[in-house]
Amino acid sequence: MNTYMIPREATNENRFLIFTPQAAIFSLIGFGIGLCFVFIFNFIADMAQNSIATYIGWGICVLIVLIGYALGTFNIPDTTAFDICRKTGGEPAYVIIKRAVTFNKRKKIYIYERGKF
Repeated sequence: MNTYMIPREATNENRFLIFTPQAAIFSLIGFGIGLCFVFIFNFIADMAQNSIATYIGWGICVLIVLIGYALGTFNIPDTTAFDICRKTGGEPAYVIIKRAVTFNKRKKIYIYERGKF
């Protein structure tokens, strides 16, 4: 009996890359938000004539870029330890945040009386 190779699934080939295009977009958005903090802290450093505020601004910028990278890269783990992980396991983190924000915007309660529609 001969053996042969089964073709592997070739979809989503970039899932093992460190820096995917989606992570790059989220990191750039985070960098744009972080630059606002850098400008604010540079202004504070110029007013107080203290260079420590400049380093604080760049530190906040790096932190926001790392948060953006994590949102664009990582998925919520599929575990039963936490209730939110059980319901959303395997989905990207930014999808969960987007779903939570849109739910709070359109949260409505419908009350139906019996016999009336």
